Amino acid sequence: LDLLKALISFGGKDVSDERLTDALWPDADGDFAHRAFDTTLHRLRKLLGDNGVIQHHAGQLSIDQRHCWIDTQTFGHVCNYIETLLKKENGKIGNDRLNLLLEKASHLYQGDFLPADAGQPWATWMREYARRRYLDILGTAGIYWEASQQWEKAIEAYQRALEVDNLVEEPYQRLMVCYQAEEQTAEIVKTYQRCRAALSANLAINPSPKTEAVYRGIISPLSRRSD
Repeated sequence: LDLLKALISFGGKDVSDERLTDALWPDADGDFAHRAFDTTLHRLRKLLGDNGVIQHHAGQLSIDQRHCWIDTQTFGHVCNYIETLLKKENGKIGNDRLNLLLEKASHLYQGDFLPADAGQPWATWMREYARRRYLDILGTAGIYWEASQQWEKAIEAYQRALEVDNLVEEPYQRLMVCYQAEEQTAEIVKTYQRCRAALSANLAINPSPKTEAVYRGIISPLSRRSD
C-alpha cells in the first residue's frame, strides 16, 4: 500500500523505479532495494486483483486510468479547467457553472493528502501541491467575484481559503476589501485581528507591511469620518 500511495503522490504516471525505491527504501543498497521493489510490486498487483492496473515499462510505473480513477488527478484537472475557463472567457463564466466546478474541487480536496502518512517524505509533494492548487483556485474565484461586485461570494471563497490555511495573508487582505465594499467595519477589524492572532500564535510574527497597509488604508478614513 505504501508503494501505491507513493506512486499516486508522485503523480501516478511515468514514475521511475529509482524514485520509488529511493522514497520507500532510502537506506537500502541498490540490489536489495531493487528486489524489494519487485516483490512489493508483485504483492500490490495481487492485492488489486488485476495486473493491468499498474503498468511497468522501461523502468517506469504508471496507474492505468482505464482501470482506476484517481481523485488527485481529477482534482488537478478540475483546477486547470477552472483557470482555463476564466482566462479563455475573459471572466464571463456563468456563476452556476463556476459554483459547480468549485464545489467539485472542494469535494475532491477534502483536506490534506493522506493525513495518516504526514510523517512520510514521499507524501509531502502531493500534499503541498494539492493545498496550493486549491488555495489558488479559491483566490482566482474570489478575484472574479470581486470584479463583478459579488461580494458575498468572494467572501465565501476567501473564508474557505482560510479554513485550509489560516497563515496565508492574502485572503485576509481580500476579505477586508470585500467587507469595506459591504460597509461591514466590525468584520474588517475582526479579520485583521484574526490574522494578527494566527500569525502571532503559530509563527511569532506580525502581519506583513502589505496587510498592515490594507487595514490602515481602510480603517483610517473610516475613523476620520466618524470623528
